[in-house]
Amino acid sequence: MAEFLEKLFSLAGKTVLVTGASRGIGHALAGACAAAGGQVYAMARSRSTPAFAGGSVSYKSCDITDGKKLADLCEQMANSHGSIDVLVNCVGVSLGPDPDGQMNAFEETVAVNLTASYRLMLAVYPHMRTKGGSIINLSSLASRFGMPQNPGYVASKGGLAMLCKGLAVDWGPEGIRVNTIVPGYILTDMTQKSFDDPALRAERQARMILDRWGTPADLVGAVIFLASDASSYVTGADIVVDGG
Repeated sequence: MAEFLEKLFSLAGKTVLVTGASRGIGHALAGACAAAGGQVYAMARSRSTPAFAGGSVSYKSCDITDGKKLADLCEQMANSHGSIDVLVNCVGVSLGPDPDGQMNAFEETVAVNLTASYRLMLAVYPHMRTKGGSIINLSSLASRFGMPQNPGYVASKGGLAMLCKGLAVDWGPEGIRVNTIVPGYILTDMTQKSFDDPALRAERQARMILDRWGTPADLVGAVIFLASDASSYVTGADIVVDGG
């Protein structure tokens, strides 16, 4: 039984692309996928190569809004390994509201969180068609509830959640599963400012059944589940990891 479970949750023999992997959630998940046996390609905008603990991780600098470079890198990965088996998309920005009458922050947020994420999924799609694959997008509680003073983030994450459900329907016949993970408040560089505000931290923590903010490590189990054969009959789903 132990051997069966180890194989069920193993990523051995799978080529895994993790985006937004230079820091925070993406960095933690790239290392975890490598530790689970995957051949991991970590991608982010940063030109500095981050350190990853253990496993096989190759880092590529790429802004996923650059469609040509993104497609070229996906092609290189697939040529080296025969396919791309798993995509873990952790790219996301949160720019807040625009000044009155402007839309710059809204448009940039949607361009990264929704439009570029769709472009990324289209880039890996041809390399999953031959034997199927798993696409995992990191969404947000903002995809389910209104969040104050951040309309672009709410709109983009809500759109991403429904986009994934649509693609799950379209690509399911080819064996491509598309799911989202919905994190709660996870302590990262992006959320550090609100965590450091005692009143804001207390307000948010009061809503958490487990009475603590999450860490990137709290998302590892859900990602390995969706990336591995353990979730072979799961698609179009939102897995909420928010401490209740």
